[in-house]
Amino acid sequence: MKTILMGILFCLWFSLQGKAQLMNEERQTVYPLNWHTLSFDRDSVYGMELDKAYEFLKGKEKKQKVIVAVIDGGFDEQHEDLKEVLWRNRGEIPDNGTDDDKNGYADDLHGWNFLVTKDGKPVTRTMQDGAILFLRHRERYDALSAKKRNAKEEKEYQELKKLLGKSELGVKYLSIELALAFRKYVEEYDREMKVRFPGETLGHEHFNAVLDTKNETDTLKLATHMFYNIMWDMQPESSWDKMFAGRLASEQVAREQYEELLAKQTDERKQVGDDMENLKDRAYGSPVLLNETSEHGTHIAGIIGAQRGNEIGMDGVADNVELMLIGAIPNGDENDKDVALAIRYAVDNGAKVINMSFGKRVSIHPEWVVEAMQYAEKKGVLLVLAAGNAHQDIDNDSFYPTRHISSKKSIGTFLRVGASDPEGNPAVSSNYGKTEVDVFAPGVDIYSTVTGDNYRKMDGSSMACPMVSGVVALLMTYYPELSATEIKDIIIQTAVTRKGCRIQMPQSPSMVVARKLADFSDVCVAGGIVNAYEAVKLAESMVNAKKK
Repeated sequence: MKTILMGILFCLWFSLQGKAQLMNEERQTVYPLNWHTLSFDRDSVYGMELDKAYEFLKGKEKKQKVIVAVIDGGFDEQHEDLKEVLWRNRGEIPDNGTDDDKNGYADDLHGWNFLVTKDGKPVTRTMQDGAILFLRHRERYDALSAKKRNAKEEKEYQELKKLLGKSELGVKYLSIELALAFRKYVEEYDREMKVRFPGETLGHEHFNAVLDTKNETDTLKLATHMFYNIMWDMQPESSWDKMFAGRLASEQVAREQYEELLAKQTDERKQVGDDMENLKDRAYGSPVLLNETSEHGTHIAGIIGAQRGNEIGMDGVADNVELMLIGAIPNGDENDKDVALAIRYAVDNGAKVINMSFGKRVSIHPEWVVEAMQYAEKKGVLLVLAAGNAHQDIDNDSFYPTRHISSKKSIGTFLRVGASDPEGNPAVSSNYGKTEVDVFAPGVDIYSTVTGDNYRKMDGSSMACPMVSGVVALLMTYYPELSATEIKDIIIQTAVTRKGCRIQMPQSPSMVVARKLADFSDVCVAGGIVNAYEAVKLAESMVNAKKK
């Protein structure tokens, strides 16, 4: 009984939280390792036609080498397929402990890692920003919850409750309230059934008889009724007495799970030793890039620029790049100060593209990151960001960093990327948004570099994001006459729209119902999947037009 209650409450908490870890879809077809480079007309997969783009570019001049900054967790800078394509800070003498180029960071040969303590220990685990804010405001929430609230207090209470729902810890705390509410209604059902059916052995039919579901307006009461019906579907022979006996177990489980998660909360970020509330305090971190979070960052870097044509492992998207590696993303929520300084570091050291395969639902200092992105925009740098993997419409549910400077002004060199699969559908867990996500790109079964000279497949918008960063760098390499905003426009204008075809909408991977169908224009600005071939053709025509 306890196990069933745990499962039912988990389903409810999961839907309230609205956040899921990316799960592999069931795949009945094995696609080529390089499927993302292929074409539908030739290969029957919705890759981004990269092979056709290189055929078009054959013989054309590579006019500049493009520095692409990758802001991520950590990196294996010695990987066999990456070490020859890394950015080299030519103003820095390696390993002499001196800031030779006076940029504020000593020995930053290939980049910088902001997540290292003064004694050289890498920081890999942090709290969610939502959890930090929950702990700050928990007492106030409890005080408001326990009293009769006026209109102003009710608004504050609802805002705090919404905040709690955006962190795992906050959701666990709300689940205690949920369990208490379930218990209240279950005890009410018990009293009503015993009055209406005295002396009878109570069962499923009696339970359903006490509530007029068509006219009931109390949503929580209806939810309680619905979940007990689900429980009966799972155990059709169970009596009401057994169901009723489990009402205390759900509350106990909720409290135990919250206390267990609370005990695990730790924020190693504080160990770095800087003033976390002072953006001017930036002399922290280390040039050491390898740590336990390096799998993800190494995979991202390989997608963008793993050395092409060396007959090792795999080929990156772009063929003439230098990869600048910046550590700022832990297991947990990234710190806004670290992200802001990482963006500024990238811009100040010559990056023209910044890949940001991360994001979060709550941001403590979003203004710091927005200001850094504005700085990048002024310098003509294109910011490419992942849409996230919570199968949510982020038009209606904020996902940070955000492009918005104010309600009327946005950053113009900002590209948000969702993940697509070989069938030309959004990946099941990808976030989407008709206005907030710009374009989709291959992000399922993506084969790339990982630590230790190894390679493996990964999924997610984290993998789709560097696909677009690579195409952007490719355009900048051959067509430097184009501005960052022009290249952004090209990416959007040349996306494969799949007009006339209905795509499968993202949804929770735990759902067993068929995915809803929609048009691609319902899930992103471009209404389709990035297409390198069409992008280079349009870039060529635009540059030729400028020459006339």
